[in-house]
Amino acid sequence: MEKRGIRTERGNINREIEVTNQRLRQLKARISKLQNWLNEEAANTEPPTLADVIRDILSRRGQGSYAVVRSLKEAVNMLDFLTANRIMDMARLEEKVMGFVWQAVETADKLKPIDRRLKTLDEHIQNAEMYLCHRDIYSKLSRQYAALKDEVKEVEQIRKGVYNMLRQEQREQQPRRTQDMEH
Repeated sequence: MEKRGIRTERGNINREIEVTNQRLRQLKARISKLQNWLNEEAANTEPPTLADVIRDILSRRGQGSYAVVRSLKEAVNMLDFLTANRIMDMARLEEKVMGFVWQAVETADKLKPIDRRLKTLDEHIQNAEMYLCHRDIYSKLSRQYAALKDEVKEVEQIRKGVYNMLRQEQREQQPRRTQDMEH
């Protein structure tokens, strides 16, 4: 049995941020692979043409059935991307990759303050739960304290009254003692 909590707007935002962060990490990994590949290709004296790259991929057909299907899918994806973005050479492809890198960096920079704010709000929510828990205890203890404070005042007045009575009695008996001693 799966235990699920109540969905909240903040929770939905957190889940969306988590998915976006995961996509950004995947995009960053893909971009990094492409950059490495571009760096290797740039090291060649004569940059390959688009047709050369695709011919190279298709020439790997003899590597087994899974490899052929995977290569063909990769080739189709590459051709679709390159055609849709009108990329004819490696320089334009590298420019496109760098554009994606900058977009990813800008998006990550926008997410950082939101993520920090959500963490702060999360701490506040935890403190609010603690406050609500202790608030009831505090109300009970406050009433108890007020009642005890009133009792202490009352007992203090009784003590003062008894003390004053005893002092008065002592004063009244002192002259009698002196009178009794004189007789």
